[in-house]
Amino acid sequence: EEELLKKLSTKTFYDNGLGEILNATFTKSLYAAINNAYPEKYKPWQFANVPNSYWTKETAAEATRWLIEEKLKWSEEELLKKLSTKTFYDNGLGEILNATFTKSLYAAINNAYPEKYKPWQFANVPNSYWTKETAAEATRWLIEEKLKWSEEELLKKLSTKTFYDNGLGEILNATFTKSLYAAINNAYPEKYKPWQFANVPNSYWTKETAAEATRWLIEEKLKWSEEELLKKLSTKTFYDNGLGEMLNAIFTKSPYAAINNAYPGKYVKSDFYGYRSKV
Repeated sequence: EEELLKKLSTKTFYDNGLGEILNATFTKSLYAAINNAYPEKYKPWQFANVPNSYWTKETAAEATRWLIEEKLKWSEEELLKKLSTKTFYDNGLGEILNATFTKSLYAAINNAYPEKYKPWQFANVPNSYWTKETAAEATRWLIEEKLKWSEEELLKKLSTKTFYDNGLGEILNATFTKSLYAAINNAYPEKYKPWQFANVPNSYWTKETAAEATRWLIEEKLKWSEEELLKKLSTKTFYDNGLGEMLNAIFTKSPYAAINNAYPGKYVKSDFYGYRSKV
């Protein structure tokens, strides 16, 4: 059988006086003659001498499914983990990639299983694939489709581990110099601030970033009037809104120091109800 698949050609018939079989009965189709003799036993692409003209998107899809499901018998997990261009070449189907999909592995798989998989689900995604556009698409897919996280879960759970555990660590490495927030901001432009996430590194906090976060807290999230600010401000304000670490790291837990950093010279301690009540 190995010799048959490797050596068979139209010349085999002509050299052995059986060329007329091909001419008279099978319109010169080598595979038709073999399939007539061994019905449904072989597929056209199992033979070494498959003409390039045989390959269309339809025949390529059929051959790809046969390779994955019948010959290799791969589970979905194995497919995503093991698939490579070598898979096709080692199994005599390299010409599919060359002739039909300009050597694109994903194009061949997407042709066989339309819209079932995303390029980044496969272990062998080339680094050249990643751009800001593909990274944004993959990040949204991860959050919304695979993990199905609500906004609350996103803000609470997101970490670099989220990307690495789901096969998307290369997004951070190749496109965003390992910045988790840069990846999220690329996928959801201007929707979130770095400090809204639970896993903000201490190194993020400076007086400048603290000032920006404090103004955002008072003006955008809480939408406090000046009267409310003076009446309600406390350390709890910061802790309840995920900015306790900022208070600890930069202002030795002083809410007034944080406010004075954000609004320099605008208020004095005695303006705040919390300080007056202590006096």
